[in-house]
This record gives sequence, structure tokens and C-alpha cells, in this order.
Amino acid sequence: MIDDNTMNKWMKHTRRHEANIFNALFYDQEAVNEEAVHTILSRVASFFDLPIPLLHGQCESMAKIMTSDDTNQCELYYNMGMLNDMGINNLDAMHLCLVHEMAHQVLRDYRFRLFHNERWIQELAADLIVGAYSQIHDIASGKYKYAVSIQKASLTHPDGLLRKSVIDFSRQSYELSSEGRLETIHQSLRTLPYFIFSHFDELRKGWNQVCDELEHPPVVQRTNIEDLPDSNLLKQMVLKYKQQKTAENEDNR
Repeated sequence: MIDDNTMNKWMKHTRRHEANIFNALFYDQEAVNEEAVHTILSRVASFFDLPIPLLHGQCESMAKIMTSDDTNQCELYYNMGMLNDMGINNLDAMHLCLVHEMAHQVLRDYRFRLFHNERWIQELAADLIVGAYSQIHDIASGKYKYAVSIQKASLTHPDGLLRKSVIDFSRQSYELSSEGRLETIHQSLRTLPYFIFSHFDELRKGWNQVCDELEHPPVVQRTNIEDLPDSNLLKQMVLKYKQQKTAENEDNR
């Protein structure tokens, strides 16, 4: 008879690569403290044969890396609160997040020229590396894939569903490689052109939409304070202010 502990481990194993909101936000959470982040970053840097970057626990976005031609000056920033909110809430998910950022340092000299927005291709290449790394080290990818999949296309990042797709593509390419494994991360990048050309229509459509939104930003609809419900705090403050001004005007007559 299978005990509950064994069953829980099995369920965790079966959902480790599923990218959905329930698994990402409610299952398999772990405390990720600064010490754990440093430990993971050391492993990732060692794998890429790079110096450990300076680590900063403050960032206006989820995470970013300041790449440099001098690898000793590389700096990595992260925002644990924002990461948690997006489902990066256990060691595996944080591990892949750091892999993505360190991949940008690996890619600093690469120019793929596969699409007219090179930054989009750089992001997809970094996530392709994430997929290969996940497969090499048997790291759960579900939470990380969910976090990127809900990101909207911007000037610097392609649509999140494409990013999720390239991770799955990379993991499958690793599994189907002739020798059963990729010798190096750099070799895995050779599969990127195939992915880009297979998804070129999606890339072009997403980029045209971003450009169109920049040229024709959505019109901001004005809100009439009076139309807000009486329980709205902003309406209460505005009405109180108006009453005070009216009383002041009457006193000054």
C-alpha cells in the first residue's frame, strides 16, 4: 500500500513541468532566502564557467542582469516579492530564473540576426538555454514557464507563450538528440533558427502589434467621480474636499 508521503512525492514529480496557475501559485512552495539564492547562483556560474556576479536583492522588475565585456563586473538584480507573486516560489523555479539571467552574460557576444528585433531573439535564446539546463539537471520547469507565459509582448520581450514554447522545444530537442544529450549549451543554440523560422508568423504578428500600440496608444477614458459607488475611498475624499472648499468660500463672503 502506498503511503501519503510517497503519493505526494509522486504527484509533485508528475506536475513538475506543468505550467498552470494552480501549480505555480499553490503547490510545491519553498522558502527561498538570500543564502539559497547565493548557493544556486554559484552553481549556475560554475556550470557556465563564469565568475559569480555581484548580487543585489533590489530590482524594479522581477530580475535583470547588467552584462559586461568584462565578466568580472557582471551584476545581477532580483526582486523576491515580485518573483513570488509570479510563481517563482521554490528553489527549482528560482534556479531557472537565475539561469535565464546568467544566459544573457553567456550570449553577450552572440548576434543571431534571425529577426529584426534582436532583443526578442536574445530573450528566446536565454529561455532555450533554460530548457536545456532544466533537462540536463532534471529541474522542474513548470513554475518558471508559467511566470514567463503570462508576460505580454513589449519592446524588449516577446510574448510569454512563445517563451514557454521555446523552453519546451529545447527540452524536447535535448531528449531527441542523437546521443541522448547535448554536449554543451552552445550546441543547443544551433536549434534556435529552426524554432524561430517555425514561429516566424507569431513573432511578426506580435511585433507588429507592439509597434501599432506604440503608434496608437489606447485612449484613456476619463472617469466621472460622481459615477463611482459611495463606498469608493477616492470618491469620498474628493467629495469631502469639495465640501471643505465650499464651506471656505461661504466663510469668505
